Formats: sequence, structure tokens, C-alpha cells
Amino acid sequence: MKLLVVTTSFAPQISGVSVAAAERCRALAERGHEVVLVIPSCFGADAAIPGVRVRTFPAVFVKSTSSTLSLPFAGEAALRAAVRELRPDRVFYEEPERLRPIAWPLPRALRNAPAEEALPARVPSIGMLHTFYEAHWRQEHDEDGRVFRAFARSLYARAQGVDRLITHCTALAEVAGRHGLPRPLVGRFHGIAELFFAGTPPRLADREGDVLFVGQLRRTKRIFEWLQVVKLLQQRRPGLTASVAGGGEHAQLFAAEAQSLGVRLRLLGPLAPASVRAELDRHRVFLNLSDTEGFCTANLEAGARGLVLALAAGGGNVDQVEEGRDGRLFAPGDLQAAAAAVDAALDDPERAQAMADAARARASRYRWSEVARELEPVLLSAGE
Repeated sequence: MKLLVVTTSFAPQISGVSVAAAERCRALAERGHEVVLVIPSCFGADAAIPGVRVRTFPAVFVKSTSSTLSLPFAGEAALRAAVRELRPDRVFYEEPERLRPIAWPLPRALRNAPAEEALPARVPSIGMLHTFYEAHWRQEHDEDGRVFRAFARSLYARAQGVDRLITHCTALAEVAGRHGLPRPLVGRFHGIAELFFAGTPPRLADREGDVLFVGQLRRTKRIFEWLQVVKLLQQRRPGLTASVAGGGEHAQLFAAEAQSLGVRLRLLGPLAPASVRAELDRHRVFLNLSDTEGFCTANLEAGARGLVLALAAGGGNVDQVEEGRDGRLFAPGDLQAAAAAVDAALDDPERAQAMADAARARASRYRWSEVARELEPVLLSAGE
């Protein structure tokens, strides 16, 4: 099968192609499919992905409001030309983070193209629904669900003309069902790098560090509440160690707040994946207070390295941990409950090790080879 993948996601680790899109393409190519990845030219064309061709279309500016989103004709024409030239069997759309898709209008553009363009017969299309969860987080102050309902409807409006919608998000599927929207297929369509499965991680008892967070240092991830939790823990456990890996817009404020609170902390800055793995192997508990995650790769990377996951029960975190079996969930914003989850892991090493082993087993389901195996029948069924 010839698959055309259109993405505008950006991750500078591999020249502008999102890590997830690149790994998904590589995994599908390894299963024998011909894959062409199409990205905006502003992200560069030097991404080397084994078995995958990378093409670019002109970088364009997108005009977006709460109800409309338009792709300038130059971009539409370039994408139509790619379909006409490559004649794929399926088109797969990646929606970038924070709901700024520029590929969603493509199905409509293809179907409404001028006859003289001589496009091939209609190409079945598959769309990935990412959910940035800000609206889900705001539902705390939205008792009738109006904000989240509007959020879900806006996603579907942008995906008109797509034959199959898929998501990792059970919350979005549930909202779709409650409000009469088509239920997307829910499955494992994101994964984590094989690097995090290499070798056997150390047992928790053999690790020297206690609490770790890896991620962008942004206020929306509740990083300042994270410091408050660590302060509570260090008051009860004077020897407790804590580390943070990552950069971001609030990194300097975060460092200053840690000093102001008297929190003893290793600030590691942004790390390469191999260094992230090494830090995961040093620590026992991965503490994440963010409740605005869609699919948090860092959670599963920590699980793959055998840490106890202590996560806020919001956003996509609830799809990644089963309370008490492969991690601990606590109410978003409840700092005492977050500290108690860490205490429980440190006070009961035998139970903690069982949860860490279960988290590693769950993470193995997100190897890219497994993700591609689950995605393949969805691709084949589009257009039926």
C-alpha cells in the first residue's frame, strides 16, 4: 500500500518532522508499505527516515478563528499536486499540537478540486485527533460541559471529509458519544522509542534518586505546584532527593521559585534521549502533576524504565495508568494526595516494585512495531 502522510507537527530533534510521525512512518515502512511523508518547507527537507521518502510543500500562513480555518490556495494546490503525482492508496493526516492543523482542509480541497486538475479517483483518508486537553482541564469550571462540547465539535468540523478518525483519547470518544458526534476509533497510535526498552533497568532498591520529572517547564504543566509537593515531601523526609530535566519558557522562574522555597533540587536542563534514559534509571518515582496532557510520552518512557508513576488523574494520564496496578493517580491540584502517592511508593518497596514491573509491561505495548501493527487495519479499512 502506498501511504501519503501529511504532517505539520514540529520537533527539532529530527529536522522538523515530529518524532511520532517519523517513528510511525518508519514502522509502517518496515511492514512493507511505501510511505511518503509530506511536510511544510519551513521545517527543512533533510530528515533521514529509513525506508521513507520525505517531500515538502510551500510553507503557508494559516488564518484560524474559533469557527473557521483556511489554507491558502498555494498550499492546497501543492498538496493536490502531490496526490496527483504520487497517486497514494491512502492519505493520513497528522494534526499538530494545540489545534493548529493546516492539513484538515485537504480532504475538502481534493474533493472540490477543478476537473482540469485530473486528480485520481477519491483517495480514502484517515485523520488523527490529538487533544491538547486544555478544554478538558477547564471543564472543572464548566459544569454543563459547554466548553468541552464546543472543543470537540470544533475538532470534528475541521475533519470534514475524512473517512476514518482515530485517537488515543478515551475522553474525546466518550464526549463524541454523549453529543451525537461520530465516535473515533480509539487505539495505540503513539509510541515510544526503542531506546527506552534497551537493557534491563535497575531494581528500585538499587537506585539512588527518589523523585523525577521530565518535561517542558511551563506553568500549564503545574510545575510550581510540583515544587510545593517536593517541599512537603522534604519536610517529612529530609533526605529525599528530587530532579527535573527539561527547559521551557518558565525555566528561570522555576529555578528561582525552588530557591525561594528552599527545595533541594537537581536542575538538569534539556537532555538528549540517552541522557533522559540514564536519569530515569537513577530514580524511583516519576511525579507528574500536569492534567492537560494528551498523550504524555514522558510518562510511558518512565514506565519503560521501571519507575513508579505518580500522575494527576486528568487528561490522557488516565489512559496510561490503572490506579494501584501500574501506578498511582491523584486528583488534579491535590498536593497532599500527590505527596501521599510518592510516600506510598517509598514506604512499601515491594508494592512499588510490583507497580514498576507492571508499568514496564504496559509501556511495551507502545513499541512502534506494536503501534504499526494496530494501525495497519485502520489504514486498510478507510473508505469502506
